[in-house]
Amino acid sequence: MVRILPVTTRQGARELDKIDVVVWGSKDPKNHRFFGYFLGYGMRVYRLVVGGKTAGALVTGYPTSANLMEVEEIMVLPEFQRRGLGKMCLMFARKEARRRGHRGIVVEVDLRNRYAIKWYRRIGLKTVGH
Repeated sequence: MVRILPVTTRQGARELDKIDVVVWGSKDPKNHRFFGYFLGYGMRVYRLVVGGKTAGALVTGYPTSANLMEVEEIMVLPEFQRRGLGKMCLMFARKEARRRGHRGIVVEVDLRNRYAIKWYRRIGLKTVGH
């Protein structure tokens, strides 16, 4: 069973920082406060849970001038990757955006991250500029 649950406390956000350390690495994991930063700035943070274990995280941000909700981060731990969980997070974000009155979602990707660009295109997102 897969669930996407809101994280509303700093402690919950701090627990998700472990995901960022694993996925992207960190030279100073003790002082790493990535998800707490997002939560502190009013963004919505979600925990991806698979079979009772934390498998990843999703962060949605502010609406753009085109009334699209930004997807700030999608992270899935390596042992849970290639199971469709990232796509599930995007589908959740799309539904959440519509529920909040936005036209849809927008994802910003570093042009050097060719893997992510290829993945986003494969699941149906379109490039709108760079």
